[in-house]
Amino acid sequence: MRVRVFTDSDVVISSLISDAGAAYALIHDSKAEPTVSNYSITEIRQVNDRLNIPSSSFNALIHNFLSVTQIDIDLHTIKNKYGHYVKDKDDSHIIAGAVRSHAQFVATYNLKDYNIELIRRDAGIITTTPGNILQYLRSIDLI
Repeated sequence: MRVRVFTDSDVVISSLISDAGAAYALIHDSKAEPTVSNYSITEIRQVNDRLNIPSSSFNALIHNFLSVTQIDIDLHTIKNKYGHYVKDKDDSHIIAGAVRSHAQFVATYNLKDYNIELIRRDAGIITTTPGNILQYLRSIDLI
């Protein structure tokens, strides 16, 4: 069984920039099911364009490695429902996607942007870095 990991846009972009880091390793780990939402895809495409990363690289990543969860509620509702879990309500869609996809983890490099304990308590989702999730995935092999 694969571990569902909702990936923040910084992790996806990181994996596109370098194949040597934890973000790349996590997204390509066979024990992980990296997931994004339809809202995340829009955000990632904007950053991708700003950084001049070939869209073909992102499209290949979506088709080959990322699961996409559809969130069918509007951003205003998402911000009202999930805004208290994040410092910036524009990041609310990350928590909405993690909840909707039944993720066990949120992978992000921006831990300070999330109310980690509240997310864990209310949704049972652990918010941490890609490196910590990789460490967990390696440890389950030992059990």
